[in-house]
Amino acid sequence: MELQNKKLRRSVSPSADAGISKSDDAPAASAKVFTQNPEAAATDDDRKNWQGWCEILSDPAYFNQMIKDLGVKGPKFTEVWNLDELVTGKNKPLALLLLFPYRGDSDDDSDEGKTPANLWFANQTTENNCATMAIINLIMNASNIEIGEHLTQFKAFTSDFTPALRGDTLSRFEFARNIHNSFATKADMLNSDLIMKNKVDKAKRRAAQTSIAGQKRRRSSDDEDVGDPNHYIGFLPFEGKLFLLDGMNSQAHCMGPLKDDNEWLEIVREDIRKRENNHQRDHFTLFALVREPLEQLQADLDANVEKAKTAEGEELLELIGEQDELEGKIKEERTVAEEESRRVEERRADFQPFIRRWLEILADKGVLKDLVEAQESLDAA
Repeated sequence: MELQNKKLRRSVSPSADAGISKSDDAPAASAKVFTQNPEAAATDDDRKNWQGWCEILSDPAYFNQMIKDLGVKGPKFTEVWNLDELVTGKNKPLALLLLFPYRGDSDDDSDEGKTPANLWFANQTTENNCATMAIINLIMNASNIEIGEHLTQFKAFTSDFTPALRGDTLSRFEFARNIHNSFATKADMLNSDLIMKNKVDKAKRRAAQTSIAGQKRRRSSDDEDVGDPNHYIGFLPFEGKLFLLDGMNSQAHCMGPLKDDNEWLEIVREDIRKRENNHQRDHFTLFALVREPLEQLQADLDANVEKAKTAEGEELLELIGEQDELEGKIKEERTVAEEESRRVEERRADFQPFIRRWLEILADKGVLKDLVEAQESLDAA
C-alpha cells in the first residue's frame, strides 16, 4: 500500500544484533544502488542494497513463502472465496487478512494507549510494506505457531517500544526487508523510486502554492483523484477478545469480547459485508491464516494404517475408505504446494532483460508495429 502515516514517524537507536539498518535516510537512489548495467536483471545484491520496499502482489503463494523464509512454522495463508465458509469450514482460521480500498477512514482510532501490553502491534511508517506489516502483526500474536529465531529476537528487542517505534524499527529490519524484496524486479525498484520522487515533487509544488500558513490552497492538477490505494488489515482473536490490527491506526482496536471460538468469525463476516457495501463490493480479497494441514493429514493416515493392521470386516473396509480419502487430501495439498512454489520461482525471476531484447528483435525485423496495430484492432472490436 502506498501510504505514509506521517504522524507516526519516530526515530529509534538501531541494534546491529537485531539486524536493524542504521540509516534513517530516505531510500537510496537506484542509480547509486545498481552498480552494473541498469537494464540487466536484478541480482540478490541489488535487492539487498536497495533501501526501499517494493510492492508485491496479493497472492497466498507469496505470503506463504515469505513467512516460511521468516522462519515461521505451523500456519499457511489460503484465499477465502465464500464468507459463509469462514464459520462453517472445518479448518478454522487463526487470523484473517483483508485487502480492501483505503479511503483514509479509520476504525475507531480513539483507544489511544489501549493496546494490551502482551499484544505485539506495529504501525505502518513507510511506503509499500503494508502487506508484510499486517502479516507480521498477525503471526507475532497468533496461537500455537513458531515464529522462528529472527522474529523471536526482534519481538523481544521491540517489546517495550510503542507501536510507532516498532513500525519504524521494522521498516529498517534488514532480514524482513530482504525477504519482502526478494520478489522485486529491477523495474519494480526503479518504479518505486520514481513514484517516491514524484511524490516529493508534488509535495514541493503544493507547498509553493500556499503563500500564507493556513491559507486555502489553489486547486491544481495534483489534486485529481487517482483512485483508492489498497490496504491490508488483520483480524485476530486474542485472549477472549477480537482485535482489528490496522497499521494506519495508532493502536490496535478492540472489537469486543468473545463468547465462544466461532463468534469472532461471525463478527468479521458482518464487518467485511459492511465494508463491501460502503465500497461498492469491489477490490476485496480475504486470506485466512490456518494451520498447515499436511502434517496432520499424514499423522491421521499413519494412525489409520496402524489401526487397519488389526481390523476386520466392516471396520477394515471403513478404514480403507478413510485411507483413500486421506491420501486424496494429501495429494491435493502437495499439488497446491508445488503450484505455489512454481509461482514463487517465476515471480522471483526477473524477465525484464529477456522481454526487452525480444521486443528489440521484433522491432528490428519490422514485426512489432504490425503486432501492435493488430492488437489495437482487436481491442477496438
